[in-house]
Amino acid sequence: MDDDEIPPPRRSRRGRWGNRTEDQEADEWNSWLTEESDDPSPPPEGLPAGRNRLSARFPGIGRPSFVRPYSDPDPADVGDAESRGVPPPSGRWYGAAVQPAADDEDSARRRGPRFYLLVVLTAGVVAAAAFGGWWYISSGSNGDGQTDLATGIGYPVPDGWHTELLPPVTGFTTAVRSGGAVLMIGPTSAIPDGTKPDKMAVELTDLYSGLLLHGDKVDVVEDRPFNVAGFTGHSRSVLAKYRDVVNRPAFMRVLVLTGTERDAVVVALSQPDEPGLRTDIDDIMSGLSLDP
Repeated sequence: MDDDEIPPPRRSRRGRWGNRTEDQEADEWNSWLTEESDDPSPPPEGLPAGRNRLSARFPGIGRPSFVRPYSDPDPADVGDAESRGVPPPSGRWYGAAVQPAADDEDSARRRGPRFYLLVVLTAGVVAAAAFGGWWYISSGSNGDGQTDLATGIGYPVPDGWHTELLPPVTGFTTAVRSGGAVLMIGPTSAIPDGTKPDKMAVELTDLYSGLLLHGDKVDVVEDRPFNVAGFTGHSRSVLAKYRDVVNRPAFMRVLVLTGTERDAVVVALSQPDEPGLRTDIDDIMSGLSLDP
């Protein structure tokens, strides 16, 4: 067969092929490809000579073209190729697997210990922070109550109340909470010498009312002197009301304490206002004590 000979054209099923099956069509097509040729060029290394006679004339025809269309290579040929060190078809088409470098293996070995070390360090930091907070609160223990270390003022903790690790308002050093009520204690350096605690109580009540209550109407429900634990003090209570039906009235009490060596301020807030929470707030403020 000459090089310029054209293979028989494929026609429709009703044309030249008639009612032949796909296997018969493939046999006739491959018979043209595998026909004897005078081309003396040797076959590429690793492929059987009997099935590669047209490689030199048709470089675009690869190994899969010498078998039936849409079929797998002959297992015998694959075994012969592998026995001679030639990779299987998947290796020739997609590339052979490459072993990871030694550096990559070392990095993979080191990655595991580093991860576990990071987990251990993180757990240690969290445990240390929790222990520090517990120690800070426990160190101020005063019998059934607690002590604010910044002012030295002790206070009882009623049933249902608990000490918070961080006060919700900046400037205070101690806070106890029960539901929607919170009581905070902290030192104050804003009281000038000679200023009476009643005047300071009015100013602080107006300040914290605007910051915490945001009431549409704020009424004063109590304003009286309140001496406790050796302090000269003044207490002022207000009730905030709102026009909307969502927010219920809120209660706030401010207690200013002045002494010879230290001053302190106590702010209690209950939202919504409940008689039981008011009673607890009064009990805490009445039970304040000065620790040496």
